[in-house]
Amino acid sequence: MKRLLPRLPFGSPDIPFAREDAHRILPWIIAFMLCLTAMMLALTISLTQNVSKQQQQYDHDFQVEVPYQDNDMDDKVAKVADEVRLLSGVRSVTRITQSDMAELITPWMGESALLATLPMPALLEVDVDVAQLEDGKLDLNKLQTKLQAIVKDVTVQQPRAWLEEFAAFTDALRVVSVLLAVLLLTCTIAIIVLTARTSLKLHFKTVSILHSIGAKDEYILTQFQLNGVLLTMKGALIGTAIAFVLFLALQVLTTHALSAPIIPTIEFTLMHAALFFFLPLFAALVTFFATRLTIGAMLQQMH
Repeated sequence: MKRLLPRLPFGSPDIPFAREDAHRILPWIIAFMLCLTAMMLALTISLTQNVSKQQQQYDHDFQVEVPYQDNDMDDKVAKVADEVRLLSGVRSVTRITQSDMAELITPWMGESALLATLPMPALLEVDVDVAQLEDGKLDLNKLQTKLQAIVKDVTVQQPRAWLEEFAAFTDALRVVSVLLAVLLLTCTIAIIVLTARTSLKLHFKTVSILHSIGAKDEYILTQFQLNGVLLTMKGALIGTAIAFVLFLALQVLTTHALSAPIIPTIEFTLMHAALFFFLPLFAALVTFFATRLTIGAMLQQMH
């Protein structure tokens, strides 16, 4: 059985790869492709984490909005809250304070002294047992009708409904993103393989001389593999390093400069670290085996 991982030669290779234009250009092509791939996968991970975080936060919540009342606002809100607490499965009812309300709308309207004078509604955050919602034991439409008998135009809102629609959209977006990343990786490997085939044809005479003095196919194949892996690692490290810097810059941008409710916060997690670490290694490993299969078959045809 042939040895799957041949011993790498020491010293400079017998085949002058450094004279090829591909030796200078190929790493930059790989860097560009791997940079795009890393950014797409990193943003896909961030999108997945944001959607999961939102679903966990709002999966067992719903809100009751009491419109602004000219008279007895606090009493009416208290009556609505007491009625909600009587429902089966309700664990807590919390009123969002006026200062918290002002903080919520500040990103949209800016900081202004007029915010304190706005006739804002009252919001009740209701924490419920999610099983009650899934089993249909807690009918929010009936609850809204019941509460409107206490205060007119009370509305009951459940973030879970629009979160499910948003999650379905992001699922499709993630699938497209992953497919594009796989396509980029496939194109990168195809470019490397075609470059290796061209390199063998360019050095046909050198390879023939090596054969004539007794060099085995395994020895020649190892040199092509080593050259391909080194070029791939060089380009992959440059590309992932650029993607890493761009991702950190995007994280700072979304956290500070573009801080707004509509823009999700990007966080650097262990999944991102694993992506930036293993992507160059994965590209080098695929190059190793792809070059071995391609050049090995061509060397067999030379006999």
